Amino acid sequence: MKLEYDLAADALYIDLNDQPIINSEPIKPGIIFDCDNAGKVGGIEVLSASKYEDAPSIRQPDPAIPTDLALLDAAHAADDGFRIPAAVANAILGGEQPVKVWRERRGLTQEALAAKAGISKACLCQIETRKRVGALKTLQVRAYALSVKLDDLREG
Repeated sequence: MKLEYDLAADALYIDLNDQPIINSEPIKPGIIFDCDNAGKVGGIEVLSASKYEDAPSIRQPDPAIPTDLALLDAAHAADDGFRIPAAVANAILGGEQPVKVWRERRGLTQEALAAKAGISKACLCQIETRKRVGALKTLQVRAYALSVKLDDLREG
């Protein structure tokens, strides 16, 4: 459904479907039904729309309310491009250790991640089995090594 106000004609057009209009029937003064080739109402025209109570809000939207396009632009501007795949999110929400889930997602072995993070494989193994938490600096290095945000490795 599309809603359009034509200021010059002072008419409100409501398009109910995308079918071509074949016939127009006045229903009462100032209101016309537009019918498609099947005889179904495909649109409504309201002439002299400004005499209706809601016309000012149709003609002049409240500038304090962002438009859909403004909201979309804001969302795109705030998007950092990072996505968490559903399999990763579900595994972490299911109780698996985040470092292990992300390591496996990135296709890294414990040896490879430990070397990249500058820690021993034994330390990484203890972190993945929750026997050890690790220092903040180590957590930051692991996040960098996995190309994720620090918050993505936090538990709880």
